[in-house]
Amino acid sequence: SKTVGAKINYAIPINLQTKCNRVALEQVFLNLCKNAFDEMKKLSETKRILEIKAYSKNSENKNNSTTFIEFINYLSDGQMNVDFNKMFIPFNSNKENGLGMGLAICRNLLEKNGGKLDVLFSKSKKVSFIVKLSI
Repeated sequence: SKTVGAKINYAIPINLQTKCNRVALEQVFLNLCKNAFDEMKKLSETKRILEIKAYSKNSENKNNSTTFIEFINYLSDGQMNVDFNKMFIPFNSNKENGLGMGLAICRNLLEKNGGKLDVLFSKSKKVSFIVKLSI
């Protein structure tokens, strides 16, 4: 298989904590990275960048905090009109040989661990998959 030649920029605090099954979290992270790298093959080399940011936020009552892990990459031209929320529906894929199970399984794994998986778009033609987990 062809290498992507992607650059990974990450900002992850050393003391970041969360409550989640480690293996489930690894599976989610691997799938999100693989999806980003698959799409990067369609981008110019200067846009083959995966940003991974992690941070925590306290809620109003200090007993509840949330850890956020964001996976951000540029959209390819073919992704500009894709409804990413539909990609969480099983068997719905925009990949030629995709099963359409990856994001559905990721969301399910996170929900079983008290987390969430959301998707956001920015005006800079980037997509951000956001993992939310309790601390």
